[in-house]
Amino acid sequence: MKIVHKNIIFKLISLCAVIYGFAVMTKEPIKMTYFTMLANLFIGITNAIFIYVEIKAVKDIPSKFHIMRLLATVFIMITFIVYNVILAPTYERGYLASLAEDTYGSLAFHIISPIFAIIDFFVVNYDYEYKPRDAFYAVLPPVIYEVYIVILSLCGVRWKPGAVEMSAPYNFLNFKAPCGWFGFDLGNVSEATLGIGVFYVVLVFVIVFLGLARAIIFIKNKLR
Repeated sequence: MKIVHKNIIFKLISLCAVIYGFAVMTKEPIKMTYFTMLANLFIGITNAIFIYVEIKAVKDIPSKFHIMRLLATVFIMITFIVYNVILAPTYERGYLASLAEDTYGSLAFHIISPIFAIIDFFVVNYDYEYKPRDAFYAVLPPVIYEVYIVILSLCGVRWKPGAVEMSAPYNFLNFKAPCGWFGFDLGNVSEATLGIGVFYVVLVFVIVFLGLARAIIFIKNKLR
């Protein structure tokens, strides 16, 4: 029983943070199109599955769940890095104020949930050794996310993160901007466009996800 408690404690804290975050931050359906929300949903589901595995003492865990755990960790780690390195420090009211947004839902989603999920991945081991080729599954989240956004846009969904209506929740994914999918319009950077074709942005995300997954697998296997 002590081993079970040890193996679920980090997962449980992360899952509770996810549940709290969704309770205070999902008042509008459009929010479920944002990267942070989906990353936390993914890690929440993954944690719930592995908590069940621990409680039921499942010995033969299918490899697909280990891959899911890897992808969820990469997904939430990207969210943690981007928010804490780029978004929060540039928040007009300051870093701490950014965490207090939505009744501290931002703190739950961007700090507590990611940190404890990442710790859990590296500290809690299962009878599965990740292989370098497993990292290639990490190209799926950014590609699937972009397909998801395009489908919603084609169905008429529009986003207004600022004063400009866009066909994506972020300016760098706004494929209806002048630069479109493959163009460059660096002289016209605004809240509606980054001036770079969406294809290149998604490609960069794919490379980052893949590289991070490879690094995580390398570190994980060394720690084992």
